Formats: sequence, C-alpha cells, structure tokens
Amino acid sequence: MNTVAVRILIEFSSLEDLNCLGGALERCLLEGVPLKEYWRRSLAKAITYRIVIIFLDITVIYLMTGRLDIALGFMIVSNVYTSVAYYFHERIWNKISWGKTK
Repeated sequence: MNTVAVRILIEFSSLEDLNCLGGALERCLLEGVPLKEYWRRSLAKAITYRIVIIFLDITVIYLMTGRLDIALGFMIVSNVYTSVAYYFHERIWNKISWGKTK
C-alpha cells in the first residue's frame, strides 16, 4: 500500500466510508465528489478558531475597558458557550448538501 492510500485510510473511520475507492478515487476527486467531513475535523476547526477568537476577545475588551480582569472573565464565559455552538453548527452544515458538488 502506498503512502497516499495510507493517508486516505487514516482520514476515514472505516473502509465502508471509502465509497469512491473501488479503483475510482482519482475520478471522484477529479469530478469534485465531496468527501465526508468527520467530527474530528470539525472539532479541530472549532478549537483553532477559538484560539484566534480568545486572543481577539482579550485584546479588544482590554483596549475598551483597560481592565484585564474584565477581559479575562468575558473571554472565559463567552468562549465556552460559543465553542460548543460552533461545533454543533459545523456538524449541522456538514449534513446539508447545499453548495456541495456531486
């Protein structure tokens, strides 16, 4: 098995998920058949997005108030509930076929 095949297998949770792989993966990729996005990818996107937002929140609120305690308090509270909301938002959009090619 070559390294490309190994990388592809790592991205999918089972062989059943590789519906394009019956010797036609290249055709599927060239035709723009969308690959399913798994929860791990959505979680990674949510975490990296949150890291950026944390720094933006602290910076802007500190510049507005001049108080680090208020900036940190707001950052903690807002980033907990918005991280959860973003993750579920991603998972819902992953199930919507609108805007995806077939």
